[in-house]
Amino acid sequence: MGCHPSPENKSHLIESSPSVIYSEDTRRNTAELKTAEELQIAHSTVALMKASDFTTDGQILRSNKNYTLSQTHHYCPSEKYVQETSQSFCSGFLIAPDLVLTAGHCIDSAQKCTETLFVFDFVRTLRPYSTPSAKTYRCQKLISQTSRTSISGGDYALIQLERPVANRKPLQIDWNPNLQINMPLSLYGFPNGIPLKVDNGTLRLIEDNGNFIKTEIDSFSGSSGSPLVDSETHKVIGMLISGEDDVDEDLLFDAQKNNSCVQIKRCTSGNCRGERGVLLKSLPESLKHWIQER
Repeated sequence: MGCHPSPENKSHLIESSPSVIYSEDTRRNTAELKTAEELQIAHSTVALMKASDFTTDGQILRSNKNYTLSQTHHYCPSEKYVQETSQSFCSGFLIAPDLVLTAGHCIDSAQKCTETLFVFDFVRTLRPYSTPSAKTYRCQKLISQTSRTSISGGDYALIQLERPVANRKPLQIDWNPNLQINMPLSLYGFPNGIPLKVDNGTLRLIEDNGNFIKTEIDSFSGSSGSPLVDSETHKVIGMLISGEDDVDEDLLFDAQKNNSCVQIKRCTSGNCRGERGVLLKSLPESLKHWIQER
């Protein structure tokens, strides 16, 4: 692993991400969740982190990363969560005791799988971040993977973990959802790699013969692989795979050059392309049957 750049040389820390807020920033921390169903989904959502970012100290894993979003992205102080540290690169969720589903571009090879830690209960920022090793899992096998270029069932990775996950319920999947425009959806994930956030939004479009959807829901880099949940049934219908363009690159460059800050892009309803999700019903039939039998 390469060394982290020093805080004095923040230009190397600036990242571009497909982040966008729809109207107001309505993301919530896990402490703000009010129902048992919401908490259970959060409990079984997993953060994907680079194993090389950690050192082992007995039964504790300690992160070598300690930069806040204001340092890594130059977000303005008025934005939410800018003092939280970015640790993960993607999101995923438990669908069987030892199976995690995430976006295919997050885990695009067996090698990437072996280099990844799957971390549960990443719900608050500790500086520096640490986690009990009992809450971290390694990849046993990349069972199936395809890229976002696929027409149907695209951009997913199914991972078998090294051991079953204890004391967590796999999320319920609706393999044949009753899709309605403007139906309420919830997104559980790790936007910009910070601790778990939940946001509510709506379904805007149904695309590609019902295999993909467009949503209006707050999404960031690091949200890829997040479960898209029917807010009424609390069942997973899909998974986030891509989103709206980042903050304007010229503004980002100016912020870097002038040591100023940038605002996260805001969209009003219908004025942006939307956040894209793949419906789980579009997974290959053989894979769906195998998951259901687990």
